[in-house]
Amino acid sequence: MGEAKKRRWLVISFFLVIGLLFCGFIYTAVTGPRYWQNRQRLERTVVQQDISASDQKDETNITLTTGQMKSVGNIKLIYKGLDGKKIYIDVIIPQFDPEMAHRHIINQTDAKNTLKLGGQDFVLISARASRLHLKKVK
Repeated sequence: MGEAKKRRWLVISFFLVIGLLFCGFIYTAVTGPRYWQNRQRLERTVVQQDISASDQKDETNITLTTGQMKSVGNIKLIYKGLDGKKIYIDVIIPQFDPEMAHRHIINQTDAKNTLKLGGQDFVLISARASRLHLKKVK
């Protein structure tokens, strides 16, 4: 009789564990991935709308994050970062060579004056390690 009770508890425990795993799998399949996919899709949509809205809003104030390429008129600017008091900006002029980036290294003290990047004039508003704010001078 003792052996039959042990076997019965073993079988009950086995089916209980399998049932819990099945319920957990169904719960994860229904709620888990769908939530993250919707959240990521929503975040991508919001970021794209913010970028396009900022592009359309104001052409004179330019905000560049590190590694981001932004078209300004007939040039493309890429902010590479800040090292001490030096600002690193790559300028691509697609009319001449769309694959060649021209590196500009600018001291922050000199940047308070007008900067000439790709034939266009800019004034530095602020520079941080992750973000650069420029104003296009007409």
